[in-house]
Amino acid sequence: MLDLTIIIVSYNSAAVIIDCLSGLIEALPHQIRVVDNASRPGDVELLEKRFPQLEIMRLDHNLGYGRAANVALNAVQSRYALLINPDILVDAPRLAELLQQAASYPEAAIFGPATSRKHRQIVESAEEKEAISGSCMLFDMEKLRPLGGFDENIFLFSEEVDLCWRAREAGHKVLLLPRIYVEHLAGRSSGSSDAVEYMKNWHFGWSRSYFYRKHSRDRGKHALRRRFWLYSWKALIARRHYDKVKFRAIRDGIRAFQAGEAAFLADGRTPQASPDSPENPYAGS
Repeated sequence: MLDLTIIIVSYNSAAVIIDCLSGLIEALPHQIRVVDNASRPGDVELLEKRFPQLEIMRLDHNLGYGRAANVALNAVQSRYALLINPDILVDAPRLAELLQQAASYPEAAIFGPATSRKHRQIVESAEEKEAISGSCMLFDMEKLRPLGGFDENIFLFSEEVDLCWRAREAGHKVLLLPRIYVEHLAGRSSGSSDAVEYMKNWHFGWSRSYFYRKHSRDRGKHALRRRFWLYSWKALIARRHYDKVKFRAIRDGIRAFQAGEAAFLADGRTPQASPDSPENPYAGS
């Protein structure tokens, strides 16, 4: 067995997991943990029926990506942990190759394969990066634990960039291993609607603002006021309905951060702009 724990955060993603990761789950069922972020009724049961040996950690609230990942990461006992999106196409031999390469770089804390064709290269050497894609991240747990995992102030987006940034500040490298390619079928991991897209992009706006402020990068092109007016203008001139929803949501997330609002409501568990909340203009649609 690989000295590895595989973590999948799922939100209404059972069908995608079955489509994309059945081979991996069947090959390594006891090394995989699915953290279910309070999916709709029947979603977890679908996974349990298809994979009765799979360990599923059920959460009673949708805590967001980083918080849910932390639940599983805190229980990891293996040397390495791999966090993957439900819509990643990867198999056990490729994971073995990923671990083999990672072992060659003891100075690194976080590794990632190429998840887009533009990053894929037939080279042996790793590439040092400021951050890598959060869709497939391999962690050296000895180095990750002192960092405290993902920042739990974030509900969604920028949590992987923040973690990579903190790893580098602690003196560790973040490496892309471009010879290893895994396909990411982006956008398939959860269902979509105007209300869901608004929530996701609201949190993109909020989280990116939080990251820039936290790491003292909120100046120049990253200045909050500049980004607020940029997305306000984009929302005004956008022609496609999808783009209007997206840019309006990002603008609203930036504005909420500027006003001192957190990513979660006062209970500390319910995300802002959730599809059924009054401040989501598409709630109930």
